[in-house]
Amino acid sequence: AKVSPSLSLVRHALQAQSLALAGHREQALREYALVYEDGWKDEDPAIRQGLGHLTAQLLNYAALLAPGAKREDLIDAAARHLATRRANGFGLPWAHYQAAQIATMRGDRATAMRELDLAIDAGYTDVLSLKRDLPWQALEGDLAFEARRQRLASIARAQRQELASKTVETTAGPAAR
Repeated sequence: AKVSPSLSLVRHALQAQSLALAGHREQALREYALVYEDGWKDEDPAIRQGLGHLTAQLLNYAALLAPGAKREDLIDAAARHLATRRANGFGLPWAHYQAAQIATMRGDRATAMRELDLAIDAGYTDVLSLKRDLPWQALEGDLAFEARRQRLASIARAQRQELASKTVETTAGPAAR
């Protein structure tokens, strides 16, 4: 079976992210280059159709690069893709989350915190993403960012507790009610 180019891109991007998180920056850069170099730019059909995971990985790639024109081009491409998805009606909490990452990459901390708050207020609950997604490394030790991380962790704990209590109710059966 032949893997579509878009699925192959996702596989390489996720592998690159894993390598970066494990501290293998150079290997991660090589994997990201397989995804985003050699004419990719804005031409992959998955990006045009709004597959946001590739745009998120684009920001992870940019986070590994030193400041410069290439890094700025990647951030600008991610911002264009987000703008396109928003123009097409994409309004999930994840859109605010990604806007916060873009603002972080551009050094606009105030907008990043505002967009992250909007994401959380709209229902974003992936607390692990604040450790997993590389743009957030620029805010390590930032008290405002840490407050949002704690807020998100608190929401996630409450949701787990609610699910656990519903599971107990469901498995206990009618006699326990």
